[in-house]
Amino acid sequence: MLSYITLALLIVNFIVLVTVYTKGKSRGEEGANQQLEQKILDIERRITHELSELKMTIGQVQLKLKLKEKGLTTNKRAENPPEPSHKTVELQVSKDNYTKEILKLKERGLTGEQIARKLKMEYEEVSYILEFAARNT
Repeated sequence: MLSYITLALLIVNFIVLVTVYTKGKSRGEEGANQQLEQKILDIERRITHELSELKMTIGQVQLKLKLKEKGLTTNKRAENPPEPSHKTVELQVSKDNYTKEILKLKERGLTGEQIARKLKMEYEEVSYILEFAARNT
């Protein structure tokens, strides 16, 4: 989807450039042509800026969807908890230790990405735990 938007913006920019160039050439006005070229460059900068904002927004939405998806699977597990076995208890203790370690590292000033690298975890997991801890604080 993002590539289609980029392609459309580039095509529009090219059409405007060709139109301005032909009009400026037919009139023979160099000053007006330079002004139009400057306007085109300004428009191109704005389009590039808006495109980068769109990319960031799309990335944020994708991250939120992944977190919600993980939250839904977590909620389904919570509704139907399995019988605790020895392995389940060990995993829970392990997760609690990871949570404590993540919170300690966050207090030290590390970012979510740095924490994920240090603990060899996925960034989404770390950010989900940090977000959950922030809500419950």
